[in-house]
Amino acid sequence: MHTQTLCVLKIDEQGNTVWEKNYNEPIQPSSMIKTAFDSYILVGAYVEEEYNRRLALVELNSNGEIKQIEVYELEADSFFVIKQTVDGNYVLAGGNKVIKVNSNSWEIVWIKYYNCWFSFFDIESLSNGEFVVVGDNLILKLDSQGNQIKDVILQRDSAQLYLSSFVLEGNETIIVAGIVTLKYECKVYIAKIKI
Repeated sequence: MHTQTLCVLKIDEQGNTVWEKNYNEPIQPSSMIKTAFDSYILVGAYVEEEYNRRLALVELNSNGEIKQIEVYELEADSFFVIKQTVDGNYVLAGGNKVIKVNSNSWEIVWIKYYNCWFSFFDIESLSNGEFVVVGDNLILKLDSQGNQIKDVILQRDSAQLYLSSFVLEGNETIIVAGIVTLKYECKVYIAKIKI
């Protein structure tokens, strides 16, 4: 039987605990955002049994009280990140999938699977409603329905390239950072790319 429970802390700028909440919910969190509605949305895995990990969203009010929990019949097989979109909804990325969720009903608007062998680690919503999602050495640009518009595969000779962070510059440019490894050597990789 699984005994892990969810714990969330709010800490101020000086490092003092504003509130600490422990919930009797078997959720392993992976990402959290503060929404435009002054609440917090957490995405993670709802784990009832060791091998039964379902995708879950939790909404907390500004005092850390649970407002809503939604557990989806989708496997949470990897880390998920959540962001608020320009239209006020939520977009999640993890594994090889991107999911858009309605912020009012919490129903899935769409879910898209992409042909890649690694896990997405971040996603951003562009001002025109499109998305950029990044994982390992792949950058995907998606339309507002999650359809792939463009992909950029970054390669560096015979070395392995692993992206770990990115920043958008408008709707057409991205700056990525990561590492390049070749045998026993590891170097920082930074690039500015038109998408």
